[in-house]
Amino acid sequence: MDASLAKLKAVCFYCTRKVKYAGGFTRDHVFPKSLGGEDKGNMVDCCYECNQFKADQTLSQWLQVIETMLKYQLPYKNYTLTILGQVRRNIWRKLHSKKGGIK
Repeated sequence: MDASLAKLKAVCFYCTRKVKYAGGFTRDHVFPKSLGGEDKGNMVDCCYECNQFKADQTLSQWLQVIETMLKYQLPYKNYTLTILGQVRRNIWRKLHSKKGGIK
């Protein structure tokens, strides 16, 4: 399968939305490289919006930001409060996974 077609079928690791166009697909360091994160075993497919929103935060830090935004009903760019809620649930599940979770 062509790499660009594979990207079009990608699902964001964080918000689980389907990436609709090749330019909206990125790779993200789950544990930020700026904080010492490695490439191996630390990269996920995600949408451009989530990558920019997460920036260089750990998942725990990002979860706190999202919790605050939901508490005060502050949407982020084109994220609705529903999407923020979905991102929060996904991050919480990944952090509290019985399989050890991710950093």
